[in-house]
Amino acid sequence: MFTSRPTARTVLLHIIKRKNLPPSKGFTLGKFEIPVIILASIWLVFELLIFRDSSFATAWPYVIVMVAIGGVCLLIRRGGTAGIAMPDLPSIAQELVEDARSRKGNA
Repeated sequence: MFTSRPTARTVLLHIIKRKNLPPSKGFTLGKFEIPVIILASIWLVFELLIFRDSSFATAWPYVIVMVAIGGVCLLIRRGGTAGIAMPDLPSIAQELVEDARSRKGNA
């Protein structure tokens, strides 16, 4: 259940935005893309329906603990939070402001 919802959101986002995505330089499904999307959607609806039953409630704490352990292991392996931090990226907005100022100063 914990992975079904994010997976369903990812598949839904792909269905909505797939025409706007850049062409793949590697693997492509070709003519099988639509059948795979349909089958994935059917499977995810089925999965979401069966895993919301209360009989799975005893497994939920186990899943939460295992995800937490995985997160701790990831932090340890990567050297703490600095190992998973986003790299420093230049600010496009700041560059535009500086560019506008330099153009204004040259005019």
